[in-house]
Amino acid sequence: MPTRAQIADVGNKVGEVLSTAIESWRGGDRDRALSVRARQAPIQAECESLFQKISQLVAVQADGVDYVDLMLICKHLERILRHAVCVAVQAADAGE
Repeated sequence: MPTRAQIADVGNKVGEVLSTAIESWRGGDRDRALSVRARQAPIQAECESLFQKISQLVAVQADGVDYVDLMLICKHLERILRHAVCVAVQAADAGE
């Protein structure tokens, strides 16, 4: 799968986690909120793997500006994922 398609796939997964976190907050669904945490590790590992793959491309390419942008996107997706998990944890705590 091409790198940009992989980033889009990870972005979709992060978006789903964020949607689940927000919906669990709205609905007070503790179980749904807690389910988000289990999805964090595999998505984060995918982001890190993708980041490493792109960083190797930067080292080989003469002009790696586009790749640096993709690396930043990976890091931003990881950060959004962490925030989504925090929202879900807060939602679970509010549902108690």
